[in-house]
Amino acid sequence: MKLFEKIEDIYYNILHGIQNIIKWFPIIWKDRNFDEYYLLQILYKKFESMEDLHRNHGHLVRSKETANQLKKAMELCRRMIDNPYWEETGYDERWEYEPLQHIPEYGSDGKIKWYKVVFPEKSNEEELDWNNCIELEKEKYKNDKTELFNIMKNHIDEWWD
Repeated sequence: MKLFEKIEDIYYNILHGIQNIIKWFPIIWKDRNFDEYYLLQILYKKFESMEDLHRNHGHLVRSKETANQLKKAMELCRRMIDNPYWEETGYDERWEYEPLQHIPEYGSDGKIKWYKVVFPEKSNEEELDWNNCIELEKEKYKNDKTELFNIMKNHIDEWWD
């Protein structure tokens, strides 16, 4: 390697390294290890950066298609971060303000598997509606998660420029 190429590589690495530190600092600063929220924030930022590269500076014939895949992945990450699923279930807003009881449900091993939410002042029908909303919320999140990771599984090897 010629001296000029080495100097050029050093300049490029320093310039882009500093730009990456500035771009990623707010994300890394807020990162925590106890929750998927922070992992989704990192994925969102990476998809955002890659989508911009492919949409605005891509060199390949498929750059626009790749940018669209990355944009969809970003949108799914954003939904999972913002967590709009509960509001989309058609829940009754009054339920937010009424006292709840959490009754433990035990597994065959005698350990608590989950807590059933019970409304002391609700009818069985209202309680069933509440539980149906919870199941629908879980299903919506699961569908978005599956779609996000299917996009990655099917296309990640194509996301280069």
